[in-house]
Amino acid sequence: MAMAYQLVVIVHVALTMVWFGAGLGLPRRLRAGIARGRSEATAAAEDAMRGSRTAILAALATIATGIALVLIGGGFALVSPRIHLGLALTALALLLELVTRSILRKAERSIASEDDRASALPRVRRAAMTQGMTHLLIVIVLGLMVWRLA
Repeated sequence: MAMAYQLVVIVHVALTMVWFGAGLGLPRRLRAGIARGRSEATAAAEDAMRGSRTAILAALATIATGIALVLIGGGFALVSPRIHLGLALTALALLLELVTRSILRKAERSIASEDDRASALPRVRRAAMTQGMTHLLIVIVLGLMVWRLA
């Protein structure tokens, strides 16, 4: 049982790293693509959508392995309240990830449209903001998982 727990911990941490890393730099690449022209912007938008999809799948798998860890450890009644808080904040981070994807999808449509390319940049900025909030929540959850507060 201890070996299974340790294996799930490793997978859980690896998935969290994928989640965190998948969104890094996406808004920056989109802004650079928009500045370079339509073909670069279109390629950057496709890359952003792939990165967003990877982040969402990794987030779902992170939540699933986190719940598996709780269940292997004896259930929700036996874990610390900080784990409960961590799960709630992780669910909020997943929601923000979904909002980011929605914003990126609208930016992708703006980039593809000849008439509406000017509206892509504010959407990319909004996506960067929600991505930053997601990353902040992930770091807070990491703190809850690692450090014991008395």
